[in-house]
Amino acid sequence: MLKQLDLQSAVGRDALSGLVWHGPGQEEGLFVELGRVECLKRYLASRSTVPLDKFKMKISQIWDIRSSFNLLLESTVDDVQLFEIKRFALLAGESCRYLSEVVQACSFADPPCLLPDLSEVVAVLDPRGEKLPVFHVYDEYDSRLAEARKALLALDREASLSQLQDGRETLAGSGDMLGRDGESQSAGGRWPDRTNQEAALHSGENLESANNGLKSLDAAIARLQSECQELEQHVREMLSIRLRPFVPVLKEALDAVAYWDLLVAKAGLAWKFDLVLPDILGPESLRKKDWNVSRKAAELADMVLAYEGLFHPMVKALLEAEKNRYQAVDVALASGPCLLTGANMSGKTVLLKSLALSQCLLQTGFLVPAAKAVMPLFDSVEILVHDGQDEKRGLSSFGAEMQRLNGVLGRLKRGERMLLLVDELARTTNPSEGKAMVCAVLDALQELPCCAMVSTHYGPIPNHVRHLRVRGFREDWALARLNPVGSARKAGENAEASGMVLPAEAERFDIGRIQSCMDYSLVEEKPGEMPPMEALRIASLLGFDPEVLGKARAYYDAECRDSGKE
Repeated sequence: MLKQLDLQSAVGRDALSGLVWHGPGQEEGLFVELGRVECLKRYLASRSTVPLDKFKMKISQIWDIRSSFNLLLESTVDDVQLFEIKRFALLAGESCRYLSEVVQACSFADPPCLLPDLSEVVAVLDPRGEKLPVFHVYDEYDSRLAEARKALLALDREASLSQLQDGRETLAGSGDMLGRDGESQSAGGRWPDRTNQEAALHSGENLESANNGLKSLDAAIARLQSECQELEQHVREMLSIRLRPFVPVLKEALDAVAYWDLLVAKAGLAWKFDLVLPDILGPESLRKKDWNVSRKAAELADMVLAYEGLFHPMVKALLEAEKNRYQAVDVALASGPCLLTGANMSGKTVLLKSLALSQCLLQTGFLVPAAKAVMPLFDSVEILVHDGQDEKRGLSSFGAEMQRLNGVLGRLKRGERMLLLVDELARTTNPSEGKAMVCAVLDALQELPCCAMVSTHYGPIPNHVRHLRVRGFREDWALARLNPVGSARKAGENAEASGMVLPAEAERFDIGRIQSCMDYSLVEEKPGEMPPMEALRIASLLGFDPEVLGKARAYYDAECRDSGKE
């Protein structure tokens, strides 16, 4: 999601590494931040965003010059740093003009601060008031420098004229020593007469005198150049001293650019993916006691999490790009553990990741992917999924999972309030021990300050915890594909009730269309209830060997009977 942010400046991109986690007790400040994002989101939806577009264009030209600010605090800066500071001050002033129009249009309840006024910085570095993004040690900074430069310019002109004149005289003198055909007359021919010899001697004396004059001019020019350099350095020292008190406000302005860049990008992300502003519950939020949880868990039930239409933005975007449907889900959790079951391909992992992503987005100042949401703040969010990274470190899947889970339990026992999401706990060990581990962890979580969802394939799970199941494969929808005349009416009613779109065409059911027959909504289950035979039904519709399927059903029925005896 962070890669989707349309950040314009280097400082804005750098601000991503400093995202603040808003924990319990910081609800008020977070709500102010989210309200600002919501206002900007509505502004973007209005399509009248010319001032904001101009603001983004201006800050895209701003460099990260914090090193120049730090150097200015310590010593005299050179022309490059002075140019960077002047350019930034000019861009900041132009950006602020457009930003003030945006703030006025948004009607923030608690508007963010605009960029601070840097006009005094501009005045120091732009004595001529030209407002150009260039820097020069201007004559206006020091009258002595202006006089020295004027004198130096005069001497440069004089030296140029003298060199031009000497060149002409040298050329004329050389012509007297040549014959009419341009060849020397002293070798193999007659010597020049006495008059020509005297002229040549006189020309040499003039040339020597001219050379001495040029040397004198060069010495004077060198002295003036040295004097100008000293005066220019004196000006840089003076400018550094004058600008040093402005370093805090310069840093504040650069931080404001980073903040506004990220704020606008958050709003753009919210507008792009249709994220919403949730209701944030405070530490003393409503206590939910209407679910079948232990007395201890009910006492801890001050963390209520509820979504209407929760979705995973990236998964939704990918499916819709391929013209596949995406089904948002409604889900509500209280403190303590909740068991999640469902067949493969039923969306359990996506649901857990959606819960984790949404909570992390909220607590770092983003709107959340849902139609509506009521959310508390946690100290942390932990999601344990099988991503293969542990195997790369040389750990077995089960060993790595137990290691991570043990660390999480230790933090919970120390009082850390956590949203814990575990995908198919202990799935990589044998079913008997895996099921025992699931039951033990669910028992332990009932006594700890967390809001947890643990998914599993094992069943039935006897713990008296809330049990949600992904409804999963809809056989009535699949049959409607094979026999649309006989079952379309009933299947259509079910599809309409769940908000799904039922394909009307008759076609042979195959694995490529299985997604269109999956219902990702959540249903309440009773503790210890056996999971439905979704896998066997799907295999049957795919034309799997009937004899093998019959034996599988027999084994399943036997397990159900044994479970009932227990």
